[in-house]
This record gives sequence, structure tokens and C-alpha cells, in this order.
Amino acid sequence: MTVLEQRIDPRIDIYGGDGRSGALADFVEFRALNGVHNSVADLADLVKDMGWSSRPLRQIITTPDDEGDDPDSMAEQAFGLLAERLDVLQERYPFEFRSGRLYVRALFDVRESSYIQLLAITMAHAWKLDSGEAKPTEVLEFVVRDALTTLVPAVSMGTADRNGKTFKENLRESASALGLTATPNPTPIRVKAKDAGVDTLAGQVWRDGRPGHWVFIGQVTCGQTGTWAAKLGEPKSAIWRDYLQERLLPQRFLAVPHHVDARVLYLLHSSEEGVVLDRLRLVLMSDSVVPQAAPVIDCFLSASA
Repeated sequence: MTVLEQRIDPRIDIYGGDGRSGALADFVEFRALNGVHNSVADLADLVKDMGWSSRPLRQIITTPDDEGDDPDSMAEQAFGLLAERLDVLQERYPFEFRSGRLYVRALFDVRESSYIQLLAITMAHAWKLDSGEAKPTEVLEFVVRDALTTLVPAVSMGTADRNGKTFKENLRESASALGLTATPNPTPIRVKAKDAGVDTLAGQVWRDGRPGHWVFIGQVTCGQTGTWAAKLGEPKSAIWRDYLQERLLPQRFLAVPHHVDARVLYLLHSSEEGVVLDRLRLVLMSDSVVPQAAPVIDCFLSASA
């Protein structure tokens, strides 16, 4: 049987309009995994050659008006994200700089890296790589659950139709796993409710039999940047407070496998809808790889540049 080659080609807008720097940075990492070690100048040339900027390469002297969307600035912004990843994650970051070029660390086991796990999920989903039955978004739910479990108990609700349960059954079992008691008749509820806007349920439930617990309800998505604000606001805290028979409003979060840059993170948090857990925060929480991620990592690492 012939196996079709899977390819990851350069696409600057594949993560959405606010993910251009992240897409470039991820592509540089993917190239490094394939033995191609880019510099800022190499990436600026790629931006120019692909026609992603109408401006020419910068000359020796620049003005503030020239910065931002010329090829050099775009490449520098991407390498700025790479430098941030190294600075924040330290030894958990699989790459290092040598003479301004990105390399995989010597003796680093990329298949056992929580960072590569999330990079693979991000790029496999965006480039629509075939990872068999292991769907990137579903695998991400397991990753988020395991990361949160390092801090508080957490369960992945998924969707009721995926595991053959009704929403009421899923709600009851997920709440019980945390030590909460869900209402037997959750209302309001859509006729075809699957997860009621929550993929992951987590919390610190005090074992003293008294009310008042830290409860977190979250959405997990591999979607483009333009969907994130709506996803963050999708879980309805007031409704879930009633579902879980709680006195306090559950806190919302959004988990994504991307590296969310500081500007976008600020804008998302400005809405006061909830907190964002991105690639850096998930890797800081957990350095382990979930078993469900193996097919996604395999297909990602076998893709050609």
C-alpha cells in the first residue's frame, strides 16, 4: 500500500490574523527538527520570497514607520517568540540557538517532550495531517486534563456523543469525580446538548462538607486566533454554578496548544472573561507526554518540510 507523503509548507496565516508570528516561529522549529537551521535573515528572505510583505528588506538605517510589517521586522518578531520560549521554559524547551540559528538540543528526546507534543498538536491540526483516529483536538483535551491535574483534580468531559453518554450522565460522573454533586435535572439545557460549552472540569473541592469550592470550567481548542475570544466566553458560569449546585461562580479558562504572544494575551484577558492557558503555561505545568499523543507526534515528525 502506498503511503501518501504529508507535508508542512510555509503558511503565515494558517493560525489566523493574530497568529502570524507564532506560525513563523513554529515553522522555524519544524525546520530545525528536519535539519534546516534558520537565522533571522533566512526567515526574512522567506517572508519576502513568499510575498507576505509588500515592503522591501530593511536597509541599514530604519525609521519607526518602517517597522512592523517589513520582512526583517516580521522575522525578528518570530525569533522574539523563540527567545521567549527558551527564556520561560529553559531545559523543557527542545531547541537552542547557535550563532543565531535554531538547533535541536543534543541528546534531547523529542518524542518524550511535552513541548513537542503541543507543537505537534498545533501543526498537525492546522496543516490537517492524517494522524489516524488520534484527532489533535481530542488529544489536546487529555493534555490539558493531565496538566491541570498537577495543580488540582481535573476531568475531561469531551462530548457526550463521543463516549456514548448523555450530557446528564457525563455531567453527573464528571462532577462526582471531583467530589461535587451535580443537579439531577440540569436546566436550562439545549435539546441536543453535548458538553454545554465545557470540555474540561477542574477544581479544589474541600472535604469538609461545607459549601464554597474553587471550580474551573474550560474550553479546549486548536482553532484559529479569531475564534479564541468567543471560545473563552462560551462556558456560562452562572449556568454551571447551578449545574454543580455551587454557591460560587466557576472560573472560566481557555486552553490552546499555540504560543499566545503577549499582545494577544493582554487583549483576551482585557475582556475579563477568564484566563488563557497556552503552550508555555501547559508545558510549565507538566513535562509529561500523554499516551494518546503518540500518533500525532509520529505523523508530525514524519512530515516533510
